[in-house]
Amino acid sequence: MTKGVVISRIEPGSAAEDAGLQPGDVIVGVNQEPVDGLSGYRKAMRESATKKSILFLVRRGDNTIFMTLKPPPKK
Repeated sequence: MTKGVVISRIEPGSAAEDAGLQPGDVIVGVNQEPVDGLSGYRKAMRESATKKSILFLVRRGDNTIFMTLKPPPKK
């Protein structure tokens, strides 16, 4: 069983859509750190807020791929 966070939907026009992420993809790593669940994902995203890009390791079906996204703008 793959650990990670399953993407349930992608916001139209978002950086995730631009990068090619799709519903059903599983994020298994952020910036070369494993993601075991939602709390780990949120923590990794907080730590990535100051970076110019975020590296995702994504499981899609039988394939594992890297994708780079720009972090969301600060609120």
